[in-house]
Amino acid sequence: SSVIANGYVYVIGGSNDGGSTKQSTVYYAKLNSDGSTGAWSTNANAMPANRWQPSSVVANGYVYVIGGAATAQSQSTVYYAKLNSDGSTGAWSTNANALPGGSYTLSSVIANGYAYVIGGHDGTTAQSTVYYAKLNSDGSTGAWSTNANALPLVRYSHSSVVANGYVYVIGGNGGSTVSTVYYASTARVLISGNLDLLGLASTTLSDASGDGSLGSIGSSIFAGNIFSAGTLEVSGNTQLFGGLGVNGLLSVNASTSLNQNVPIFSIQNATGTLPLFSLAYNGGLGIGTTSPFSGTLIMNGNVGIGTTTPGALLSVQGNALFSGNLSLANLIATGTLGVGTTTNGSYATIAAESQNSTTTLYLASTRSDRAGCIQLEGPASTTYRMYIGDTGSGAALITQAGSCDGN
Repeated sequence: SSVIANGYVYVIGGSNDGGSTKQSTVYYAKLNSDGSTGAWSTNANAMPANRWQPSSVVANGYVYVIGGAATAQSQSTVYYAKLNSDGSTGAWSTNANALPGGSYTLSSVIANGYAYVIGGHDGTTAQSTVYYAKLNSDGSTGAWSTNANALPLVRYSHSSVVANGYVYVIGGNGGSTVSTVYYASTARVLISGNLDLLGLASTTLSDASGDGSLGSIGSSIFAGNIFSAGTLEVSGNTQLFGGLGVNGLLSVNASTSLNQNVPIFSIQNATGTLPLFSLAYNGGLGIGTTSPFSGTLIMNGNVGIGTTTPGALLSVQGNALFSGNLSLANLIATGTLGVGTTTNGSYATIAAESQNSTTTLYLASTRSDRAGCIQLEGPASTTYRMYIGDTGSGAALITQAGSCDGN
């Protein structure tokens, strides 16, 4: 038989020639992170007697070897030994309470502080019996009891596992090999009302930590998987160290409509020092910022629309449509600029508002030989040009036929 405990794998007893020569040796090896094992060591403490096809389990820092065969007879003995931190075991003890009957090719599991021994063969007859005993803190077990509910049919050379409050008996032999899977519920506590771990409504139970965590208010619940058929409500903080899968709708509500200085929902980096995504109480959405509280979308970095490599705070690759007003401090156009139109040649209107007491519309030429020029083109390709502030003539306003290219 074999078990896993504290990062080590153990191989216990067995036979090296098909059952004729049975063993009491215990081997162990360290489990490596890549799935391999380290070198195998022979435990200094062998079992008190040879055992072939026993079952083994680990619980509360002890390893148990249950039943098995010695010479030609099935055994009811239970051995146990303390597991050491270096992978070895302490000396083996013989449990004062043996099984009610001998069995080998059996299986065993641990659940809710009890050891269960299931099926097997006594050398003459296959078994359907289930035994159970309470585990004591010193490694021993209490007296073994015979479960009122036996397996539906005899089973030996099978396997057993426990999951989610159920014990499963898989395959094996019942006179011939079988593929049947049996399962049964372990002992459960059924509560039709409320379970109050805080005591009366006006009182609380506290421990020394006093910070509202680790069970400092009320008691603690330690469990494997928790299944809730109804609503699960958590009034304090919740920490999830594994993945979170949500198969339905996810709703996050603020606790108050008043101003809050922390997000109601936040996804942070691995060290918890930078929020990657934050949702504020007022609908503000922040990406890469600690302050998503303005009720708008705040992003720390460049935003690209239609591009994966934005070179500015806002980079739009393609057309943009604004149905409202667009306010710009400065406008630089490297192509055609249409105002009030999407095609060249249509009418356009430019409205300018004075920003100081002297200037309403300012046009500056970068050419040293040209002043600012506005070209006006009418029907039949009639072209006019208008000069404002012509330094050559000194006039405040000069208009003449021609175009701004000097023709």
